[in-house]
Amino acid sequence: MKGTAKVVPDPNEQMVKIVQREFELRAQANSYDSIRARILEEGLVPADMRKSYSRHGVEERLKNPFYWGHFYLTGDPKLYQGKHEQIIPKHLLKAVEAVNSGNVCQRKSHLNTEDIFRGWLRCGHPECGRTITYEQKKKTLKSTGGAKIYHLYRCADSRKIHEKKTYISEEKIWKQFEPAIDACNVSEDFAKDIVAAMNEIEGKQKRAISKQMEGFRLELKKLEQKEDVVYGDYRRGMLDDEGYRRQFRKIREDRDHYNRELERSNLEISDAAMMSVKKMFELAINAKSLWKEMSRHKKLEYLKKVCSNQVLEGLTVEYQLQKPFARLARMKENSKWRRGRDSNPRYGYPHNGFRDRPVQPLWHLSIKICELASAC
Repeated sequence: MKGTAKVVPDPNEQMVKIVQREFELRAQANSYDSIRARILEEGLVPADMRKSYSRHGVEERLKNPFYWGHFYLTGDPKLYQGKHEQIIPKHLLKAVEAVNSGNVCQRKSHLNTEDIFRGWLRCGHPECGRTITYEQKKKTLKSTGGAKIYHLYRCADSRKIHEKKTYISEEKIWKQFEPAIDACNVSEDFAKDIVAAMNEIEGKQKRAISKQMEGFRLELKKLEQKEDVVYGDYRRGMLDDEGYRRQFRKIREDRDHYNRELERSNLEISDAAMMSVKKMFELAINAKSLWKEMSRHKKLEYLKKVCSNQVLEGLTVEYQLQKPFARLARMKENSKWRRGRDSNPRYGYPHNGFRDRPVQPLWHLSIKICELASAC
């Protein structure tokens, strides 16, 4: 009410710290959801308030005019300048204003900070599932006097499921993802063999579909001629109205059928699936040697394309290969997939010194590659 209100900081200093921390994180271009998660992880919110601490509340506080030095009077839409003590420094307000106006890009934690697994790797405990948080520790080496930085990760444990904090180093996390790289890794020769087989199968498929489409077009042409005949019979009085409509309706139904088949064939002849397979091979060729040369951020981007359902259960990383890479790994394990393009025409076996290993028929390889394309 006008002339009777006085605005003062909350006497509970913990509440003041929470709001100040919210503004600090927003000034760094964090989203409201990220701010909420970070505040909970840092343990700033009292236990009795954790359930009610919401994203919506964070947004409301960050936009509350009191923190910006203004206020509204009851029933008055005008915004007034206040004289109350402000608990948020002006430089933070300016930075938050820039973020809210869209002049600052949203923060991407894995690019701008060291905690690159945040938001991607989660706790694998069935009752937890919280995000993995990051801590950096420095240790002075006695031998050189220099400092060594350790990148450590653990579950944020905002649900208080775990009895103790369990830390794992970043190096050990990368190490546990190496089997995924091994499974995806293929040599250039292996990829060339499959791509060559894909091109042959694709060519055969296109020729078969084109031939089928030509048959559809001939049938459509016959239907046009049939329409002319039926119309001529109607004009000469050889067909009554009912007979003409019945035959004409049947011709149109047949025409719609062949038009649908033509459209379906055009979709089947698309190169999209094969292009997806070829892109997958771009990631798989010599993946193991390339992995060793990648930066931390490049490694993470690669894993995002290859792995899914990744979790950290204590000190153990668990994940699944995405479907196309899982199928590729199975093809690698089966040494009989090859079609033997350099096979001896006399015996029908590959020139690999194993004459007792028959060449796998092309139709079987076609099925394998089609499965690979559908997985992509």
